[in-house]
Amino acid sequence: MSNYYYLSASLPLLLFFHGEPVIHYNDFLDDCQRLLSKKDYLQIHNASLNAEYVFDEGSETLQKWQKINITIHNHLVKKRAKRLGISPEPYLHTEYNEIPVSEYLEVILEGGSPLTNEIHIMEFQWKILDELESEHLFDLDFLIVYSLKLQIIERKISFNRDIGQVRLQTILKQEYDQL
Repeated sequence: MSNYYYLSASLPLLLFFHGEPVIHYNDFLDDCQRLLSKKDYLQIHNASLNAEYVFDEGSETLQKWQKINITIHNHLVKKRAKRLGISPEPYLHTEYNEIPVSEYLEVILEGGSPLTNEIHIMEFQWKILDELESEHLFDLDFLIVYSLKLQIIERKISFNRDIGQVRLQTILKQEYDQL
């Protein structure tokens, strides 16, 4: 248990609006693998912003996060499918639609560019993680939340207008060439 205290206390504070983190996600995972039990390390490793299912065993905090995050995903799928005029059904995870987040998401997704909307979604995820973290210090749940926050920060700083423009042009050219 002392490794959990040591690792948690040695981690730098993460704030949503800061730039590049002092520690990177992969370095954090390396520290976790070195200092924690294999079972706990695997839970941290499996804590993902992109998980498509909820683990039935393990951390209750991780399960709560996964249910909320899948609900956010489902809401976005419905909104985007409606805009595209297609059925959302093939893309939904219907077994996890129990968390009431859609009203808040509707407000933060009103108008705005896709980039602005993505940043609002990440900020919403961050606030949820703050709530989940508030009951935990120096334990596995704290480290799981920290892992997810690092993923959010790294995703956020990966957004680059110039790189995005190049990617968009590449995709549009590929689509045009297929016509």
